[in-house]
Amino acid sequence: MVALIAALLAVIGWVVYAEWDRLGLPPLSDLINVRRVVPTPLASSTITVRPGESIDAAMRQASAGMEISVEPGEYRERIHLKTGVRVVSSVPQGASLRLPGGASETDPAVVAFDVSDAELSGFHIVGDAATPLGTGVVVRNSDVTLNDVEISGAKTAAVEYIGAKGGSIMAGYFHDNPGSAIVVRSGASPRIAHNAFIRNATSERAPGMLVVDPGAHPKITQNTFYNVAPSEFSTLARDNWFIPPADNPPSRRDGRGRR
Repeated sequence: MVALIAALLAVIGWVVYAEWDRLGLPPLSDLINVRRVVPTPLASSTITVRPGESIDAAMRQASAGMEISVEPGEYRERIHLKTGVRVVSSVPQGASLRLPGGASETDPAVVAFDVSDAELSGFHIVGDAATPLGTGVVVRNSDVTLNDVEISGAKTAAVEYIGAKGGSIMAGYFHDNPGSAIVVRSGASPRIAHNAFIRNATSERAPGMLVVDPGAHPKITQNTFYNVAPSEFSTLARDNWFIPPADNPPSRRDGRGRR
């Protein structure tokens, strides 16, 4: 019985379809809502910054998970790192960062305040007589990766950690800084590994090349310290390399191969 009803309905449907136009019914196309769906292109996950443009302006546009790729050139501004955003020199040390005109000798070039999963990679941060630099990078209550960063000419410190967290400094080159190379304040716990240090804390006012406050817990391993006797940092001698002052100083990055 069921099969008979199904067959009858099929015949009726075929007859209606065949006689559709003659019966004066509206076109079938009007009864079927056909909509073409055009895929929306995915937003680019990379913002490119070219000489003459602003890295910090690109940072304000970026959201977590994005990368800012900076082309070689000199950029005179302060960068504010942002949660989840990577800032990368497209050519290692090809992008140099200086403070803008009017900055004081106590100002930082890069700041990271209360951010996480941020990264700065491949930059050369510079201070000199023409362009003062207080601190290269200030990390406060943040988790930041500093990778392959070169810093010179900082009067206070190349990198300073304040508050909790810290992140890491990897494969950096810190040289010719009148102030300290790295300062770690109480509560901070950065990992400092595979870096090279030479001619830092050259100012009489510098408290030391590497300053670690009581209550700070950095992990300092596999770094190379030039023109420094191991006795100056006896607690670090086992896990790091110390090249005495009598030895020849390295060229720009000779010490980076001893990891």
